[in-house]
Amino acid sequence: MANGKNSFVGDANAWHIHHNDHIKYHNGARVNVSGRTQPQVLEKLREKYPNLDDLTDKSGWSACKTWMDNNLGD
Repeated sequence: MANGKNSFVGDANAWHIHHNDHIKYHNGARVNVSGRTQPQVLEKLREKYPNLDDLTDKSGWSACKTWMDNNLGD
């Protein structure tokens, strides 16, 4: 996992974190991660993606979750 300005984690066509700045699903609504804890990011994701826990396409989610575990506070 890269940590530089141009870093990218996940799947460009599904869940991804871009520039260590935001997470989003494909071309959907983005949630900024800067200055937020993991619970705050997950709360915002559930606001924008109400069916987050029921999505069938979880491509890239594991990599994003690992990045959040390693880079965002609880």
